[in-house]
Amino acid sequence: MKRSWQKRTCAWPLAALIFMLLLSACGGNSAPGETSANAVGETTTAAKSDDSATSAASGVKTVENELGQTEIPAEPKRIVSVNMEDMLLALDVPLVLATPVARQDYLNGKLTEQGTEIVPLTETVNYEAILAAQPDLIVASAQLDPEMHEQLQKIAPTIAFGRSDWRGSLPKLAAALGLEDRAQTILTGHEDLIAETKAKVAAYIGSGETSAFLRVQESDMRLFFPSVLNDSDPYAGYVGLAYAGLGLTASPEVLKLQQENADKQNVPISQENLPDITADRLFVVALSEDGSEEGLQKTYDQLNALEQGKIWQAVPAVKANHVYLLNMKNWLIDGPNAEVLKMNDLLRALQSAEDPA
Repeated sequence: MKRSWQKRTCAWPLAALIFMLLLSACGGNSAPGETSANAVGETTTAAKSDDSATSAASGVKTVENELGQTEIPAEPKRIVSVNMEDMLLALDVPLVLATPVARQDYLNGKLTEQGTEIVPLTETVNYEAILAAQPDLIVASAQLDPEMHEQLQKIAPTIAFGRSDWRGSLPKLAAALGLEDRAQTILTGHEDLIAETKAKVAAYIGSGETSAFLRVQESDMRLFFPSVLNDSDPYAGYVGLAYAGLGLTASPEVLKLQQENADKQNVPISQENLPDITADRLFVVALSEDGSEEGLQKTYDQLNALEQGKIWQAVPAVKANHVYLLNMKNWLIDGPNAEVLKMNDLLRALQSAEDPA
């Protein structure tokens, strides 16, 4: 029930009879949009019987999240996202302000379409921009520094959820916003899409073939692991979806490195050791450190120079002409939208290489 915060009072005449008549009038004829004294009493009693229920009298509810129990508006109107855009957009939640990581701007087009102001997240959060947006609710990534969460809570009620394990976080976030049915639809449809994409990938990559993902960032090169071994989610990690969901098999040296670095998502590899990557298929994710087009072009230039050398030509996947360049903006973040883009990107790379126009 929408509650007006403006108080209404009845006059207090001296005569007892007049007092009783007026009291009866005030208690029985609340103005539209207001709550009578009896209704407030009934609501309070109901709220006490269920601590998680929305308080109709106050217009707030208590939400369990990574920051503990947080009281938020029952129907927030001005929501700010701090690195949680993927899940919120999947739930069709309108945002007044979004702060995506600068180089992870793959959702900026959708945000602009719905009229959301975009202030990129750099080394810290732009608290001034968030304050100016006048939010009544802030949804933040649980991976932010605790001090950032504290500052956000000073601006507006703040709830935080894990971004990497989005399958576990999405139902919790949806419940906080009253969108449980929408979350279930997303999860069910997503698994169907993964199964469809897996079948399409199998048409290009045989069951006996192995794969590896190489991240190139200017002069720095790293091998991505299929997953994070100490995480219960098989899709954890930047390329977990490709392996656990789409049926790719990691090459032996990648699995060995993963066992030796169970708490990491990748390890550096030198140019000299590139021929040790025995994978039949090599997927290359190129990016820049600062997210700029200039930095990305620098990476491409260095990658082009590397491709001309003998070391690169000795890589088994290069010899077989099975090297695929992927869009880094889709592979360095987690979420339902990101995963759809990853699947589309992987299929695009395979199809363009195997079925040239």
